[in-house]
Amino acid sequence: MLQFVLGRAGSGKTEYLRRMLADSCQRQGGAILLVPEQYTFETEKAMLHLAGPVGANAVSVYSFTRLAEAVFRRVGGAVGRRLSEGGRRILMSIAVEECQDRLEVYGAAAKNGRITEGMLTAVNEMKLCGISPQQLLDTARGLGGRGLGKKLQEIALLYRTYEALVEASYLDSRDDLTRLAQALEASSFFEGSLVAVDSFEGFTAQELAVLTQILRRAEKVVVALCTDGLDQTGTGLFALVDRTRRRLTAAAQENGVAVAPPVMLTGAPRFQNENLKLVEAQLFSPGEGMTSPDHQGIAVFEARDPYEEAEFAAATIRSLVMEEGWRYRDFSIICRSPERYYGCLDAALKRRDIPCFVSQPARVDAEPVMRFVLGAFQAVQGGYQTESLLEMLKTGVSGFTTEEISALENYAYLWKVSGPGWRQEFVRHPRGFGQELEEEDRQELARLNGLRQRLIGPLERFAARTRQTTGEELSQAVYLLLTAYGMEENLPTYCLSLEEAGEGALAQKQLRVWDLLMGILDQMRSILGKKPISRQRYFQLLQEVIAGEDVSEIPQTVDQVLFGRVEQARQSSPRAVFLIGAAQGEFPLAPQPSGVFSDAERQELIARELPLGDPLEQRTMEERYLTYSAACLPAERLYVSWPRSAGGEDKAPSELVGALLSIFPSLLPLRGLPGEYFANSKEAAFSRLAARFSAGDGEAGALRLFFAGDPAYAGRVQALERASGQRLARLEDKALARQLFGEKLFLSPTQVETYHQCRFQYFCRYGLNAKERRRAEVDVLQYGTLMHYLFERIFRLPAEERRQWTEEELLSRVQGLIEAYAQENMGGMELLSGREKYRLSRLAQSACRLIRHVEEELAQSRFVPEHLEWGLGFGRDYPPLRIDTGKGIVTVGGTIDRVDVYLGSDGCRYVRVIDYKTGHKSFRLPDVLLGLNMQMLVYLAALVESGRELPAGVLYMPAAEPSVSVDRGAGEEKIKAEADKQLKMSGVVLSDQEIIQAMEAGAKGRFIPASLNKDGSLGRYSSALSRQELHTVLEYSKLLIAAMGRELLEGRVEPEPALTGRNSCRYCPYSPVCGRELGGQNVKQDKTTPQEALAQMEEALQKGGKAHG
Repeated sequence: MLQFVLGRAGSGKTEYLRRMLADSCQRQGGAILLVPEQYTFETEKAMLHLAGPVGANAVSVYSFTRLAEAVFRRVGGAVGRRLSEGGRRILMSIAVEECQDRLEVYGAAAKNGRITEGMLTAVNEMKLCGISPQQLLDTARGLGGRGLGKKLQEIALLYRTYEALVEASYLDSRDDLTRLAQALEASSFFEGSLVAVDSFEGFTAQELAVLTQILRRAEKVVVALCTDGLDQTGTGLFALVDRTRRRLTAAAQENGVAVAPPVMLTGAPRFQNENLKLVEAQLFSPGEGMTSPDHQGIAVFEARDPYEEAEFAAATIRSLVMEEGWRYRDFSIICRSPERYYGCLDAALKRRDIPCFVSQPARVDAEPVMRFVLGAFQAVQGGYQTESLLEMLKTGVSGFTTEEISALENYAYLWKVSGPGWRQEFVRHPRGFGQELEEEDRQELARLNGLRQRLIGPLERFAARTRQTTGEELSQAVYLLLTAYGMEENLPTYCLSLEEAGEGALAQKQLRVWDLLMGILDQMRSILGKKPISRQRYFQLLQEVIAGEDVSEIPQTVDQVLFGRVEQARQSSPRAVFLIGAAQGEFPLAPQPSGVFSDAERQELIARELPLGDPLEQRTMEERYLTYSAACLPAERLYVSWPRSAGGEDKAPSELVGALLSIFPSLLPLRGLPGEYFANSKEAAFSRLAARFSAGDGEAGALRLFFAGDPAYAGRVQALERASGQRLARLEDKALARQLFGEKLFLSPTQVETYHQCRFQYFCRYGLNAKERRRAEVDVLQYGTLMHYLFERIFRLPAEERRQWTEEELLSRVQGLIEAYAQENMGGMELLSGREKYRLSRLAQSACRLIRHVEEELAQSRFVPEHLEWGLGFGRDYPPLRIDTGKGIVTVGGTIDRVDVYLGSDGCRYVRVIDYKTGHKSFRLPDVLLGLNMQMLVYLAALVESGRELPAGVLYMPAAEPSVSVDRGAGEEKIKAEADKQLKMSGVVLSDQEIIQAMEAGAKGRFIPASLNKDGSLGRYSSALSRQELHTVLEYSKLLIAAMGRELLEGRVEPEPALTGRNSCRYCPYSPVCGRELGGQNVKQDKTTPQEALAQMEEALQKGGKAHG
């Protein structure tokens, strides 16, 4: 006999069935309760509570899946190799491959591998609906050979091929219910039983076939359905449930089973709030509705975005638990699109110490073990490209330490190692160009080769094993590769490190992923067997299988908030429910066509009696029913919220919100709640402080005061101050500053300039020694180094000898020097690439032209080069510059490219400092005011410190070939004149007629940045200083260096970049860690004139006192 128990949501249908079973648990024939899979555990607990241990033991609780297992254990049918989800993908991929030549509609998709997922979905739907390949073909004949008919034919072909592959060796769980219905035809499993069916609103064709067999065998079947049984239109709220009732009634009548009058439940015992009863009665109901004068237990929240929505739910739960003694298990958070809330909801709950099970299925192709395996295939298939190898190494499970990985990566970056280079012994210098190979370097090279062999050896063996082989052998080769890298030892170590870091759930997940991978390899070995398969094809299948797998976390505790989709909502009534994401078109969800059929095709096929899943119209009805079910879940309180903006789009409230506002006229959406509502835990309050740290309002002030005296948050508050610019980074520990920078500071001019560009940059580069990586290649920096090398070697030779060289002889000399440099610093020309050799040949030609220009300048100048590559420092060519800081001595040294000397008519020796610059460099006096462009001035100050020489100036000499742009047809003289303009030196010289004429004959300003008028006065655009002015500039430079020495030892390393007239952050390699986020918009225009700069320098010297050496 079949009997229905009918009633709306909350009417007590589940309780009725449970009590009926509890009362009849002693009857002959047994009692069975059939519920959806996700409800089995909770139903068993409820029956235990209601009927006691003995009574509950007499009631068997099954889902359809568990029922199939029980029946197969009794009558047979459970033995056989089970097909996993990955196995299905493999077989469908093979089916597509076999049918590819016969596909037209899906031909293109089959070739590029985009069809497997869609066909698996389609076949799954066919099986659920009880549709065979033959039924598809029969329907296709009625549609003709084109369009939808052709589409059906191809789906039927793939379906039949796939089924044949499955039936050859496997059991597919998608067929379990079909096999269950067949097994029940001859089974006495349900003979004389009382069967109750609860919490279903509909059944698939497979499930309906099983229920039909149960109806035939059981003594009585009682089915609870959520409906009032009053709808006659077929379009009402319960239309789909009523359709289920009609189908079950028809199945009973067709099999001669009596149908008893239904039990109608009209009460609402679930609801402990009259307003929730009203929601159940009025939601989505047609016609004139009832309203309530109050809205107790109902709240609607309009959030700014999903983050505020998550904060509202978490803060409300925290308040009810702390203030009213609720339990976490009293709450459910339900939405239609949980993906939007992953990352924000769990974070909001964690900030308030709220345990929550967020069932977030995670793709496994991003997990370390899977990335390692896929990376190994990519490395071998791609010829050992560095990116693939590093992908493997950086998974954390490779067995290589972080330091070992960094060493290999740095060497590969330095020498552009990739492809075949990994299979050859490393022979080049581990520190790059320009270094002498010392014993320590040889040991490092040997270590790097050991690491290289550890990495490449197993891959080469794997490549050899998988060159021409079978699927079975390939699966074995993958496992052997994993063992060669010690994966079975590495993975537990990796998981232990995760557990020690407080990531126990993540560690467990890694072990489940390993088991999943082993299952995938076993399934591929089983399916592919001894069939020959290429490594590339196996890799494609493996990728496809892994991409389709996911793992979910396991609930860690009983007392926790539950979060999930409507379909996952637990069966028993929570006290409070949060329906989040209730935006228009999202909750209820506006269904979109899915699967291989459009909605119009689906409707046509259903009209032709092909029992497919529901078209959009019915799915829309189902969505309203699901929303109604969710809104009727709570016993005491209902919270509904939506974000005004999400994913860059504006959102409007859904019809659910509109319906609630109609039922409760006094209900107004909450919005703009005060900060204290959200700051109801320490972490939540700190998060609020972080968001409003720079605000000057009362809330920010109160939060600052709250955390001011808490030592547990002191470091984090300081981090906020630094991030907001209110507290710039500095070393509080003076001893640490001395340890980093040294008690006795020895600085280079480059360090001085770096410090004044940005103290934090100096700290990173010279305190932490965090160097920017550079490739060993002939780039701009290497060009400059090589040009300095050539100039130093060439100009050491006597001028008479140089002038006698022909152009060919000069080029030959330069090329010989370049080869010598390559041998000394680059490992020899033979190790260089063709591109680098070409660059060096171009550089040789450029160098010759520049040498001739320098020769021309020297020939007309009375300043004579006296020193080349002149070293300043202890034990070097000349004493360094020593500056008293008042707290110690700062020493500055370095290497001067060239020192020129002139013996003046007054008998004094005048020196000028020349610096070769391959980049664009111009001298500006206002830069010196900021501590920039001081390199040459520091050198000059050191040279004249003893008083034996007098300063004549500093000059930057261009050492890069000029790029001349002139009109077409311009003569050689015009071209040379334009080139000379670009080769003119920049800097500052002594404003003395004799000195200027000694530097350049005729003083026309062709070579130096100064000229004389006919009356002996300075030219308009001259860069020249009087003796006193030059003395001021040199003294000011020393004053800045003294201040720098004091500041360093005080820990002054604030990220305060120089942004006057320049953007010091633009190419800074440390910008990702300084936290300032400054850029071009922060640059201030520098309008300071040279005279204003001098005046400010004089003022500073008067205030700071003379800097003594």
